[in-house]
Amino acid sequence: MFVVVGTDVQGKVTQANIREIHQSHLAAGRLTLAFVQPRVSVMIMKCNPSHLQRFLDNFLAALKGDEITISALDKVKQSDFKAAPKLLRVTNRNLNSITYPPSLETLEVVALGLEFVDSRWFSLSMLSCLDLSYNSLGKASDFVKIRLVSRLKNLGFLLLQGNEIETIPWTASSLLSLCLVGVPVTDFVYETDMLHSVTMRSFACPECVERVVARLRPLPFRP
Repeated sequence: MFVVVGTDVQGKVTQANIREIHQSHLAAGRLTLAFVQPRVSVMIMKCNPSHLQRFLDNFLAALKGDEITISALDKVKQSDFKAAPKLLRVTNRNLNSITYPPSLETLEVVALGLEFVDSRWFSLSMLSCLDLSYNSLGKASDFVKIRLVSRLKNLGFLLLQGNEIETIPWTASSLLSLCLVGVPVTDFVYETDMLHSVTMRSFACPECVERVVARLRPLPFRP
C-alpha cells in the first residue's frame, strides 16, 4: 500500500473537514480523500481491494462518531507482512485447481491448449499484463466472455497471438499494447485513446490493420 500526501500538511480528520471521498477506483485498490482545510488530497494506492473497503467502512463509521470496537477491526497476522504475489505463471491446464491472488499484476496462461475463457481473469483488478498466448481461445464456445477484459482498468498489455481468433469484439480504454501475431482476424472492433503499440503480423484483414493504426497515439519524441 502507498499513501501519497503533501509534506508539512496539518488538518483535522472530521466529517466537516472531508470535502469528498473519491472511491470510483476502489475495486482497483485506489482511494482519494479530499480535505476542506487545508485543501489537499490524500491518495491511497496499490491496496488489496477488500482490505481497502473495510478501511473505508471503518473510516466512515468513525467520522459519524460510531463506536468501533477492537473486535470489528481486522487482526494483524504475520502473513499480512509477506509480499503479495505480483506474477503468476500457470502451467496446469486444470484451471479449477488454480487460485488467482487478487494482488496479481502479471498473469501468464501460455500454451496450455485452452478452449475456454476463465471469467476469474477479469476480476483481477490490479492486473496490468495478461498473456494468453498460444491457446485455442478462438475455438471457445464462451469466447464472448473476452469482452470482460474491459473491466480491467489497469490493464496495459494484452497478448493473444496463436489463439485462432477471428473476431475481437471489445473495448479497453486503458490498453497500451496489443499483441496479435499470426491472428487471422476478419472483424476488429477496438476503441482506445491510450494504445501506443500493436504487434500484428500476418493479419488476414488489411482494413483491420488500418483501423488499429489509426487509433495509435504517437509516442513523445526523445532525442
